[in-house]
Parts: sequence; C-alpha cells; structure tokens
Amino acid sequence: MWNITTIDTSKPLYLAVVEALERDVRSGTLHPGEQIPTCRKLAQIVGIAPGTAVRVYREAENRGLISAVVGRGTFITADAGKRAAVIDVEQDSLKWDMGAASPLSKPDPLLSIVARKSLHKDRQSALMTYSDPQGLPEHRGVGADWLARFGLTVPPKNIVITAGAQHALWLICHCLFKSGDRIATDHLIYMGMKAAAQDKGVRLEGLPMDHEGMLPNELEVLCKRQHIKGIYVSGRIQNPTNAPMSHERRLALCDIIRRHGLLLIENDPQGFLSDSPDHLLSPMLPAQSIYISSLSKIFLAGLRIAFVAVPSHLVKPLTQGIANSMVCVSPLCVEIAAESILSGYVDETIQQKQVQIAKRVALFRDIFVGHNFVSSHQSMYVWLPLPHTMSAANLEVDAAKRNIRIFNSERFVVGAVPAPEAVRVALTGVADMPNLRRALHTLERLVAKTA
Repeated sequence: MWNITTIDTSKPLYLAVVEALERDVRSGTLHPGEQIPTCRKLAQIVGIAPGTAVRVYREAENRGLISAVVGRGTFITADAGKRAAVIDVEQDSLKWDMGAASPLSKPDPLLSIVARKSLHKDRQSALMTYSDPQGLPEHRGVGADWLARFGLTVPPKNIVITAGAQHALWLICHCLFKSGDRIATDHLIYMGMKAAAQDKGVRLEGLPMDHEGMLPNELEVLCKRQHIKGIYVSGRIQNPTNAPMSHERRLALCDIIRRHGLLLIENDPQGFLSDSPDHLLSPMLPAQSIYISSLSKIFLAGLRIAFVAVPSHLVKPLTQGIANSMVCVSPLCVEIAAESILSGYVDETIQQKQVQIAKRVALFRDIFVGHNFVSSHQSMYVWLPLPHTMSAANLEVDAAKRNIRIFNSERFVVGAVPAPEAVRVALTGVADMPNLRRALHTLERLVAKTA
C-alpha cells in the first residue's frame, strides 16, 4: 500500500500529492497493478480534506496514473507514467524492424504511371489548391464504393477523407470527446488509439478479453457503473492479439452498444486481408458507428489516405477538425489513390500482398514450431505469448541488441491489470524473405534460450 514520504508544500496541496504519486510511479516505488489507498484513507494519511483527496484521484486518473475498479479499489495503471506513441522518434533504427507493420511496397502500383494518369485529366487547378475539408465529392464517391467492398453501404455525403487512420483517431478524440470522457476498449489495443486519447485526456477503460476479444458481460457491467461514451474495436481481427470475433460475439456487443448509446469506433486497417465482408460491427450500427478504412497498409502508404464512414450528425464536427488541423487532405494524393482504385491497380496489389503475407505467416509457423503463438493469414502480425519465467520487456531489449525490433505487450496495455508476458511480431517490416528468415531464426533462438 502506498505510503507518501514527501510532498512539495510550495504547490497547491492536491497537485503536490498528485506529483508525489507520479514521482513514485516513475521511480518504481509504485508498480503497475498495485493497489493504493481509498480517498478516505488517503485523506487520513496526508491530513487533507476528503474533497481534496477526491480531487487528487481525479487528476491522477486524468494523467493516466490510476484506474478505479468498481468493487475492488483503485490501482496503478499498467502503463502509468508512460507516453503512448505510434512511432518513437527517439528510437534508433534497426536492421530488422518487426515492431510496426510496414506495408509491403514492392507490389504497389508505379506512382509515376498513376500520377501521370491523374494529372492528364486537366484537373491540376482543382488538385493543387485548397478544397472541401471533407474531400471532393468525386473522391468521396470513390470512398463510398471502396467501403462497399467491406460490407458498408454509405452514401458519399457520409464519407470523410482523412490523412490516414491515425489522423482519423486524433480527430475523433479531439472533436467528438471531451477531456475526462471514457471510451471502452480491449485490455490490449493499438498504440495509436492510446496516443490519440492521451493527447486529448480521454480515459480508456480496458476490459478483460478472451480468445475472441472483449467480453460482452464486462462491457455491460462497465456501462452500468460508469458513464461510457464510446467503444473502440480493431475491425475483423484484434490488434495486437489476432483474436477473431465470432458472429455471436459481435451481436452481443452490438446489443450493448445500441442499448447504452455508445459511439462505436471501428478501425480496420487489415480489412483487405479478410476472406469475408461480414466480420464487422459497423454495418449493424450505421447510425452510431465510425468505420475507418486506411489505405496505407494496402498501397502507396506515403499518400496518407483513409476513407471514414461517419453518421450524418458527426460529419460537420470531424470536417471542422480537418479544417482546423490541416485545412484539407491533399486533393492530389486522394486523386492518385482514387485513380489506383478505379484503374484496377489496387486489386492486383491486394492479391499479391495476400500471397506474400500468407508466405510470411507460413515461414513464421515453420520456424516457431513448438512455440505457443497466434497467427492468421488475415493479419500482418503474430502474437507470441512467452513462458511465465520470461519478461516481454527484457526480450524486446535483448532483441534490439541483435538488431531486431519487436513490441512487448506493455506498449498495448490499458487499465489496471498488468500486461501479459507476450510480444507482437510484425512480419512485413523486413523487405525480403531471406532477411526475414534470418531475423526470425535469430528471434526464435533468443526465445528458446531465454525460456
């Protein structure tokens, strides 16, 4: 149990206690998942008013330091004091990057060919100036047709074009939520959502998971005990665990989302790898869901384009967010993306990437035979649980010493429960198969040696 030693009395009392808590988290005096005193007990220990203690815990929660679990108490969050980041700009580059899922660029359509076709339409003036922040009407039309591939029937007026999925998540958190609002998520989620929420001060409520992802009964309990405004899910297959969601699970979650009036945020960057268009929640809840289809993992990632399906009443707030943050997404980049889709280049690219990713998954399975892992031909990642005697954080460090980047589970965790000992391995960051084979053999030896 936390025992405060010193506080800075030159500051407001509630803030001094919060900073003492943050100091002890960063120093390792307090550990992830550790229980701390109740507000009433804290008031007695420090000698402050109960109302001040409540203010302490409210501020600590806003900073992501603590998480209250109804009926159990208040705990240090699993990622307390750690800054969420999609890309750590201070990290050194490594030879074999299997942390983030880089798109396989070799099968991409030739930019010069697609760009030439785009510019030959005598549209330079429309493509090289400020345009509608929501996106040009013809581009939104292409976006609507694109989303139809994934089972969504959305009119062009409900399409918002963003500079990739990360931009969409940032806009959602900043334009549709207030600091202190709560969004339900899986216990382990995509780092980009953590970063976007943290920037705005939105509270993510991590829920227990099983082999299909989020547990509906846990979501129901949370909604009854807290004021939850939204829910974030990872599309067809859970990121980072590769948990596939059954139809029955989707129906159960949709029922809860509908009854409690939650805003569903469904991020589906790997949807193009799916063998079925009916594995989503958004088509079941069109009036209260935002579906994000980024093109970055599919082709020409540098264009930074995503088509986002948005309910009518939320189109203007998100469009205003685009206008405020970047005026508009580059019309030229969207035109190139649209031309790639309309000309059929993207279909060829998808087929080639599906084949390549399947080969990489098979290679991992061959090298890690005998190990416990979760892989899928619908995912660019492999989720690799480790023996209880191994530290995922230490494995990430040891792999980096051998020029291999992987991400340990602490990067993805949300809530008070500590992260499991596991790592996520991206199979697309190493450009060619011979180097991928060498990197995977090195990693497998490291895991086997440490186990």
